[in-house]
Amino acid sequence: MPRFFTSMAIVFIPKKDNPEHWSDFRPISLCYFFNKLTSKIIAHRLGSLLPNIISPNQSAFVKGRLISDNILLTQELVHDLNSPSLFIIAMEYFSRCINALFENYPSMYYRSKKGFPITHRSFADDFIIFVNVSFNHVKRFKDFLDLFSLESGLSFNTSKCAFFTSKWITISNINIIIAYTKFEHNSLPFKYLGAPIFRGIKKSHLFDEIIKKIQGKISSWEYHFLSFGGRLTILKSTLNSMAFHLLQVIKPNNSIVRRL
Repeated sequence: MPRFFTSMAIVFIPKKDNPEHWSDFRPISLCYFFNKLTSKIIAHRLGSLLPNIISPNQSAFVKGRLISDNILLTQELVHDLNSPSLFIIAMEYFSRCINALFENYPSMYYRSKKGFPITHRSFADDFIIFVNVSFNHVKRFKDFLDLFSLESGLSFNTSKCAFFTSKWITISNINIIIAYTKFEHNSLPFKYLGAPIFRGIKKSHLFDEIIKKIQGKISSWEYHFLSFGGRLTILKSTLNSMAFHLLQVIKPNNSIVRRL
């Protein structure tokens, strides 16, 4: 295959106004038509095989699996707290290594109220891992991550890694975990795959960000130069692209519906 088939240009898109660090940019690869065509053919042929070779922990780019499945399951478990195809095949190795680690050390399992063991959920390279918060277990898992990085050549961005604990975990234990893992300790609610994960009753502020985005979209200067039909079309498009994903996993109350 000629080299120009797989060559591409990298463009850095700023994630926010006035970026100052490399982490403030999102790299976008611009590839030639031949590269996209080849990837499409491979992805199409792999499509029917993926459900049989990709473990159920992974829900990205596999027919019949939904992103909402991950969010809903994560939301349920939180209450106990006090080419895409080729890429997910690579991530499948990491996923199976996690499962093997927990099988070898069953005490690491995070136990839900209903008692079923779970190790993790993943969507492409976005992983959420459930583990017993005992420091010995956390240490074993962090050592596993370091070993995986050493053997695979893949590294974990600690600035994007965080852990969440129940309110019964002491500050001293949390600080010990922070010191060893270099991960940030956060609290609920947090955003997972674009949806807020919270505990307790639904709060109206969980929808503030999506409502702000919708308001920003329809208040832009382009919107005011459109006809009524054009405004209605862009409004429907905005609602479908922004709110539908969130509404799939969180049922809004009447006040939120009125605001929308």
